[in-house]
Amino acid sequence: MRLTLQLVLLAALIACDAPPPEAPPAPTPPPVVEEKAPVGPLSVGELAAAEPVALVPSPLEMQAALKRSGLLGPQGLLVKPRPLKAAGEDHDRLAVRTGVALADLLLIVQTAQTPELVGLLKEIRAGLVALGAKDDALSALDELTAQVQNEALTRDSLVQELDALSGGTLPELEAQLGPRAVPLIRAGSWLEGANLVSSSIIAGGNYDTATDLLRHPGVVAWFQRYVEETPAGRPDQEQLVPILRESLKSLATATAAERLGEAEVRQIHQSTAAVLDLL
Repeated sequence: MRLTLQLVLLAALIACDAPPPEAPPAPTPPPVVEEKAPVGPLSVGELAAAEPVALVPSPLEMQAALKRSGLLGPQGLLVKPRPLKAAGEDHDRLAVRTGVALADLLLIVQTAQTPELVGLLKEIRAGLVALGAKDDALSALDELTAQVQNEALTRDSLVQELDALSGGTLPELEAQLGPRAVPLIRAGSWLEGANLVSSSIIAGGNYDTATDLLRHPGVVAWFQRYVEETPAGRPDQEQLVPILRESLKSLATATAAERLGEAEVRQIHQSTAAVLDLL
């Protein structure tokens, strides 16, 4: 677009002046080739490199989209977050579960009681510690928890702090958590958010908001490649991987639509629930 505009302006200037002196024609710029997404499994290094590509909306972006949709009314989200099973020792599951807690916190931040918010912040901290984060690296999270507990922050300010946590603190912890953890935390946030938001859309019957809130095929594609990277021989692989593959295949089909309607929203809700039930 910028190149086209420059050429149009150049042509207008030439038309207003005397004929230009003869000069060799400008070289034809090479055609722009759209870079295709990588196909097949990604290495751990490639998974880590994929993290900065904004796999999921930031907390501020999600809050803005939810407000535009009307799902965040005075009573908050129409569907309350649901508790999950106790976390096991597997770090990948712990990372996804930590992302689930982060999504729950974001989705109820405007309407929940203070103890509920503090509980989720502590759950996020426990997940990060279990993944390998050191206490001194969690000082910002501890300070945020204390401010929430003392009701020293407005809810809008808390959303901004969560945005800083997602965009700054989590990447800074990558050296302690390992290259897979931060992308999986964010993917877990998307899974939980998509599940709860799709529930609310179904309950309210307002499918016009679905495309803006739920159409993120890049997240699904990343998760599909992650599943292919699952090491062979893990005790939970026999149960986990086949269900993940089928659920993600269904999600890929739903999020590929240009506009999401009732059928796609129900498909997203069912598929994300199947993945979350494995945690």
